Amino acid sequence: MTLVFIACAAHAQNKVVVVPMSGDDLKPLANIITVAKANGDFNDPVEALMSITDASAANPYLVVIAPGEYTLTERLTMKPYVNVSGSGPEVTRLLGSFASSSQTFGTVVVATSNSRIENLTIQNTGSGANMSGIYGVFSDFTVSNVHILVEGNTDGTVYGMIIRVSSWTVSDSVIESVNEGAGDSYGIYGEYATSRLRAINTTVVAQTDPISVLGENCSFVFDSLTSISPLDSSCD
Repeated sequence: MTLVFIACAAHAQNKVVVVPMSGDDLKPLANIITVAKANGDFNDPVEALMSITDASAANPYLVVIAPGEYTLTERLTMKPYVNVSGSGPEVTRLLGSFASSSQTFGTVVVATSNSRIENLTIQNTGSGANMSGIYGVFSDFTVSNVHILVEGNTDGTVYGMIIRVSSWTVSDSVIESVNEGAGDSYGIYGEYATSRLRAINTTVVAQTDPISVLGENCSFVFDSLTSISPLDSSCD
């Protein structure tokens, strides 16, 4: 039986997740897709996600990304009932250079409902009107043990993550947003009335405002959250 070990560097302690890659009869397990520099099902995380066409609540998938740096030329668009897991933020890195006048296109990862991403680093570097690590609209999404680093040099705006009309849970993660240009920098940016976030044991770093929420009746809940400025979970 072949095994893949995923090291999860959580804040409290190191965790190891063991994922069996074949059954006792040495046949590959169903609905587990591997991404690796060599000998995986795919060497591109985007192609791995695109290959899945039949995921559902009764037929979920797991995409496991082996250690390495993966430079994305297209956004990683999540799919419902498909989880993506790296081998730890220190060793699995998704690198992109995405910027756009539209928030939808200036991001590395596009969130969707009934999915999660975990155990990796997401990095977006470049210049442009809008840049982010993760963007989601109308999504119920989970982020766990992820390091998001967005570094821009722009008159536009740099975001760690953008949550629009969505409900997210973020845990054991680090979110950094750096803008060396004249524009703003936000860590977690929420928009519209129904935006919901539960952030647990997560560090948020940004220059303009680590946490910014726009719209009435939104709800951001923080548990063991740290940032570089006092937190204000009320809606602006």
